[in-house]
Amino acid sequence: METRRTNRDAAPRRRYRLTPAGLASLRASIRRVTPWERSTGPRTLEGKARSRLNATKHGERSAEAMARRRELTTMFAVLRDFARVGDEIDGYCEGQGERLDVSVLK
Repeated sequence: METRRTNRDAAPRRRYRLTPAGLASLRASIRRVTPWERSTGPRTLEGKARSRLNATKHGERSAEAMARRRELTTMFAVLRDFARVGDEIDGYCEGQGERLDVSVLK
């Protein structure tokens, strides 16, 4: 009895490559058609507003997410500054008989 073949049994697909003649033909065609001369993007205010939403997929660029990211960036900057100042006063504290441990902030 023959086993059933599935997509997993198939050989991996070969990468698509153009022959040199095919690539030359494609280049000639694109130079002849020149689509970049006719592409303008949105012209109306409504179209421009709609195109701005292209980057809001899954809320990554939502106002809330951007505000959270700005807040985190500010917090990390403060922590970095605190660690740098801590390194500067570290030597001073050693002279006083106790050591200030700021290594957890780095």
